[in-house]
Amino acid sequence: MNLDDWRSGPPARILPDKAEQAWEAAWTKFFLPKTGLFYDYLGSYVPGRELAHLPTAEEVQRGFPDPCGYGTGMEDCME
Repeated sequence: MNLDDWRSGPPARILPDKAEQAWEAAWTKFFLPKTGLFYDYLGSYVPGRELAHLPTAEEVQRGFPDPCGYGTGMEDCME
């Protein structure tokens, strides 16, 4: 497939497959069932380690490493 195939929009047969792949990635890579939340980026592409950059429950309880958001926009909040 080349660029000319896409000039009038993506071929209809590709869209359902790509949509399914995106849906699957959203639920398997960015969603953590334990918290019921979607996260905005991956810390690793290793299967099962995608969200390993997030703090553990113990770290959160201790306020480690940052009591305001662990690298998120929440760091802009008032303390």
